Amino acid sequence: MFCRPKEALLPYKTYAFRTQNNRFCNALTTNVLSNSYCCEKYLHIYHILFTHKISILTKTSIFCCRLTIKTNR
Repeated sequence: MFCRPKEALLPYKTYAFRTQNNRFCNALTTNVLSNSYCCEKYLHIYHILFTHKISILTKTSIFCCRLTIKTNR
């Protein structure tokens, strides 16, 4: 009266659900990583520009300090 599933069909069914979940997780991971890559790329560009500005300020401040020392003597 009650229908019992055959044991041979169950492993294939779980395999199908596993691959479907795996594809979903892969898509989710790719989406998260691509978003972080854009932010990381932006931060690298910002870091290069920021470092460049600091190096210019440092050279200028050293030059100004040398001028003040020479004029004070």
